[in-house]
Amino acid sequence: RGVYGRLPAGEAGNKFKYVGYMQKRRPETKTGKKNLHLWGAIKHASFFIIGGAIGLIIVIACGSLWFERTFKNRVYPGIMAGTTDFSGATQNEVTSYWLMRNAALANLAFTFVHEDQVATLSGTQLELGYDATLSATQTYIIGRSNNVLTDTYHKLLALISSISLKPYFTWNQSALDETLDMFARNI
Repeated sequence: RGVYGRLPAGEAGNKFKYVGYMQKRRPETKTGKKNLHLWGAIKHASFFIIGGAIGLIIVIACGSLWFERTFKNRVYPGIMAGTTDFSGATQNEVTSYWLMRNAALANLAFTFVHEDQVATLSGTQLELGYDATLSATQTYIIGRSNNVLTDTYHKLLALISSISLKPYFTWNQSALDETLDMFARNI
């Protein structure tokens, strides 16, 4: 059974027009254009919003996959140790850097003088240096804790403002204490 609607004034022909089975005519304005119902506007907007959200999720997922693939087995961008930026370096490259810095410290000599008493210690005797393995491990593991929210936070923080770690500097405290005790006894 169809539904009949009243024709607008001034239209020739029958007083009633067949609109279709169980359909209602949309009300028309004075100009003859049909009004867009609120539901229709919401429906169109929801398709746009849902489509945009799906598109955004796809872009973020693709970007994350690219980022992870680019920095696989490498330090994430924006991570520093001391004043050195290790973005994109491997753990071996970070370790090599700190070992190179340690080589320069081996040539240092420390001389303690009091009147005619002199005590000298070399950088090699003191075993002066940075812990290269610890620094390499720390720079690499930032953003790799297997906690998605924490990892995402650290990666974004490193990208936006960088993360700076303090390198761990070590020396042989017992060699220093022995030399200073022997020096103090002679004074």
